[in-house]
Amino acid sequence: MDPFKSLNKTTERNLPVPDQLYEIRQEIKALKAAEKELVEVIKDAGPMMLGADYVAEVRQSENRSLDTKALKEWYGEDEIQPFYKSSPYKAVTLKKITE
Repeated sequence: MDPFKSLNKTTERNLPVPDQLYEIRQEIKALKAAEKELVEVIKDAGPMMLGADYVAEVRQSENRSLDTKALKEWYGEDEIQPFYKSSPYKAVTLKKITE
C-alpha cells in the first residue's frame, strides 16, 4: 500500500509527511469521539438497534486482568520479575515546531 496515494486532502496540499501524520491523527481523534458518542446512544437504546444496512447488538462481557500492584505487594517485586515480558517497539511522536 502506498500511504501517499491513500490520503486524500492532505496530499492535495502537498504537506510534508509529519504534517500529514498530524492531520490524520486529528481526524482519527475526531472520529473516535464521534464513535464513542454513537456507541453510548446504542448502549442506552437497549440490546439491539436496527439500521438500514446494519444491526447493532449490545453484549455484556467481562474483562479479566491481573492486579500487578497486589501481586507485587503479596510476593514482592523480585519474586515476580521472571514473569515480566517485554517487547521492543518504535513509536512516532510529533512536536510542534516553534518559531
